[in-house]
This record gives sequence, structure tokens and C-alpha cells, in this order.
Amino acid sequence: MEPLRVEKGAIARVVIQRPEVRNALNTETLRGLRDAFRQLALADEVRVIRLESAGDRAFCAGADLGEVAAAKGLAERRRYFQGVAEVVTAMVKAPQPIVAVVQGHALAGGMGLVAAADFVVASKDARFGLPEVDLGLFPMVVMAPLLRVLPRRILWEMIFLGRRLSAEEAAAYGLIHRAVAPEELDQAAGEVAAALAEKSPAALALGKSALWTVESLSLWESLEPLKDWSALLAGTPEAQEAIGRFLAKGRS
Repeated sequence: MEPLRVEKGAIARVVIQRPEVRNALNTETLRGLRDAFRQLALADEVRVIRLESAGDRAFCAGADLGEVAAAKGLAERRRYFQGVAEVVTAMVKAPQPIVAVVQGHALAGGMGLVAAADFVVASKDARFGLPEVDLGLFPMVVMAPLLRVLPRRILWEMIFLGRRLSAEEAAAYGLIHRAVAPEELDQAAGEVAAALAEKSPAALALGKSALWTVESLSLWESLEPLKDWSALLAGTPEAQEAIGRFLAKGRS
């Protein structure tokens, strides 16, 4: 079985296929994910991307520790974690919204995939955790997106004490959007993806970029690009047509 399956379409699918190792991320899988998100980002027909994984035990258990342990020297270990950073970057930069569909455990690097996704639908039996510190490690790379989606105190508990969140807790803290019964997971994710596919691609693409960009800016710094992006969107054919319909409806 290939470690990754990619299906193009209006709603594209990227599926991690390593259930025998709980969908752990080896170098081959990381490269595949990076390349898949980069290529789908350029496909005009793709409106939404679903990120999924095979099996029911784990969405993603994080790094392939066997590969990390076997790495020879600092340079080789750096290349591995550079791969993790490139996947997060490709997800954030993709103009299409990414919907993560989570079952089982999402741990370590798997939590990074969840945090970098734009929408997350999870099974009620899903569990979320950052167990790195018990292995003498630290979730360095995935902290970047996690700091932007989880309350600081909760994230600290997860990192330093190994606290794991249930799906209900993850929804309450804003890590995921919705927790559903396992048998409803595919349908619930499909409904979110279908709703997103109906929205303006230009608005979603520029809006997604703006949301990630202004995260690290002050109020004053963010206002400058935001006004320009608003003006740019208001002039797109999609916006002009939708505004025209709205005004015509108001006059009728």
C-alpha cells in the first residue's frame, strides 16, 4: 500500500495510508503530504481539501520514531523536522480550506496536522495529545500552529504534563470544530466540505491568507494590508455579481 493516496476533484482527498504504524509520519509520507498540498493548491478545479487517514486506531501518531532514532547526526535529524515544517507551511499556504477528518488518536505531529487544518471534524472517540516530553523531546515545530488555536494554559498542560484531550474537550477549547459519533464522521466532514465548496474561491483564498498573516501583527500593522485586500476582493467578478444580486433583491 502506498503511504499516501491523493484524489483530485472539487473536493480533493489526501489520505495517509500507514495504519500498521498508526499513520506515523516518515520522510516519504512527509514529502508526499508536502507535494500533495502544493500541487492541489495550483489546481483550479479543487475547491476544498479533505485530509484523512486509514484505519480507525489513529488519525496520526506523529513522527516515525524508528526513523528519527536511526538518523545519523544532527543534519539528518534536521532534514526530518524540516519535512514537518514544510508540510505545515504547505497546508497554511494552500488557498483552499483544508478539512481534517480525525478518528482515533492525533498525537505529536498529528496534532500539528490538526492545528494547521482550517476545519476539523472528529469522532467522539478521538483523543489528542503531545507526549514528546516523556521521550525526552518537545513539540517544537507543531507549537507554531498550536499556539494559534489552543489556549496557552491548556497547551502548557498538554506539553509539560502530557494531558490528553477528549474530542469534547478539544471542541470546547477550540482545537476542533465538531465532535460526532464515529458512524457520522464521514457524513459530517462531507457536509462541511460541501458547504465550503459553495463559497467564493477568491474570498476563501485571500481570507485564509489574511487570517494567518495578521495573527502575528499588531492591530495597527494588520489594518494596512487588510484594507487593501478588502478593496481587491470587492472588485472580483464573484463579489460584483453577488453584491448586484443582493442589491436587486433589496429593491424588489
